[in-house]
Amino acid sequence: MSASEKLPPQILVIELDEIQRIAICNIIERSLFNVIRLSNINDIETSSINAVLIFAPNVIIVSTSIKEVVQIDTFIQKLRSTAQKSHRIEIPIIIILNQNDNVENYQKFDNGLIEIVQYPYTDSEIILAVKSLLRRSRPILKNRLLRYKDLTMDLSNYKVYRGNKPIRLGPTEFKILQLLLESPKVILSREKIIDYVWGHGHKIDLRTVDVHVNRLRNVIKNNKSEPALIKTVRASGYCLKLPGESDYA
Repeated sequence: MSASEKLPPQILVIELDEIQRIAICNIIERSLFNVIRLSNINDIETSSINAVLIFAPNVIIVSTSIKEVVQIDTFIQKLRSTAQKSHRIEIPIIIILNQNDNVENYQKFDNGLIEIVQYPYTDSEIILAVKSLLRRSRPILKNRLLRYKDLTMDLSNYKVYRGNKPIRLGPTEFKILQLLLESPKVILSREKIIDYVWGHGHKIDLRTVDVHVNRLRNVIKNNKSEPALIKTVRASGYCLKLPGESDYA
């Protein structure tokens, strides 16, 4: 199984308004999907196309707020063309309309993988649209277990277990643990963790990573005296398995 098959669906959010962008990203992350944020909101078109090239998102959310800076029909056509040429996939798209947009003007984009949501929307409307498109595009969602020692992550239902004991994690800690489980022998820098969890180009203090890792350590511990599963490598980052360490240590 490839690494891309193990990841939760990745959702690219393209929204010009910062408040609405943050709100949409929060809705997506609370449902434990991965959010892809644009590295440069001041160059929507280039940044969006680069994100499609690099990440091959499972769903793209496009707000009509971007029509202030791009021709939206041409823009959507470019996104689709980029996905088809670079990844040979048809990416589902959610179009978020403002209150004054006419729905009929955007139905022409529908190729069977379009959902239209109009502002003001509820959290559940966004998530239902995402899940509907994921079902119709049939992403790979089965056989997605990540394991290290007695720690298991089931990506098909976003659950974590230590032995048979269920562990409750917030979205940020879940993503950090997932990244560690994907590559237990790899030392992950704080910058790498930030790019994966919060998105490339997102400005997050490095100490924020330490706070979340420490919180994660405490939650997955069986007891206070147990050695931490997550190792700190000084001046480098974090990993699950140090070089030369036994899988059963």
